[in-house]
Amino acid sequence: MGREATIRSEMESIDEETLKWLLEFSTWKRRKTENPSDVNIRFLLEYMAKRLYDYYFLHRNYVHLVPMLEAYGDEFGNVEGLSRMIKDLKARLSVE
Repeated sequence: MGREATIRSEMESIDEETLKWLLEFSTWKRRKTENPSDVNIRFLLEYMAKRLYDYYFLHRNYVHLVPMLEAYGDEFGNVEGLSRMIKDLKARLSVE
């Protein structure tokens, strides 16, 4: 399965609550940090691994989140991958 197909497939398997959190957390974190490029795919993967049991929705969707984020990173790079994911999530969730 190609990276784009993996992204679509895994995103379809993740519930809307988790996708909203992923979008809101990523955009908020980028706005608040001194260097927005520090908030990237690798950062999200590390954050989720540390907080896996703090957020029930992360725990519930972890098996889909990790391959999706890794596919974004592999396909677009760490920083641009997060930007692309944010764009895709906005389109999927119909957020402006």
